[in-house]
Amino acid sequence: TICRWFGVAPVMIGRMEKSTAWGSGLEQMNLWFLTYTLQPWLVRIEQAIIRCLLLPAEKASYFPKHNVDALLRADSQARAQLEATQVQNGIKTRNEVREKEGLPPIPGADKLTVQAQMINLDDVGVVAVQPSVTPVNAPATPPAKPQQGGAIGDDDD
Repeated sequence: TICRWFGVAPVMIGRMEKSTAWGSGLEQMNLWFLTYTLQPWLVRIEQAIIRCLLLPAEKASYFPKHNVDALLRADSQARAQLEATQVQNGIKTRNEVREKEGLPPIPGADKLTVQAQMINLDDVGVVAVQPSVTPVNAPATPPAKPQQGGAIGDDDD
């Protein structure tokens, strides 16, 4: 009964009888707990902060927001998809994602990129000029035929 009042699944406090939640995986249970138990309380706390702590002039510039990223780390597949989408669409840099994952930064990964060839946002719409490159398996050009004077390629005669 107390679990119902606070929106906590009985499994989260160790009540296993009549429960099939373990079959859905720990990641999904944590996500459920965040969505249906913590999130409503976090919203209430944020609203109370706005109402009680911010001046009217500050309400236009500041807002409280709980950072639940650490709680979402349990849902590794959804997190990986979100981070990949953010990098591909120029929302976050690779180093921002690496920092969030606890990895060291790498050189050249601080620029925002977009999915089309993963180019810098500054370069979108700029036509890249490709240097003339001879294919590796290009057919060999036939040797020049001797001219009348007997010299190869001498057109002055």
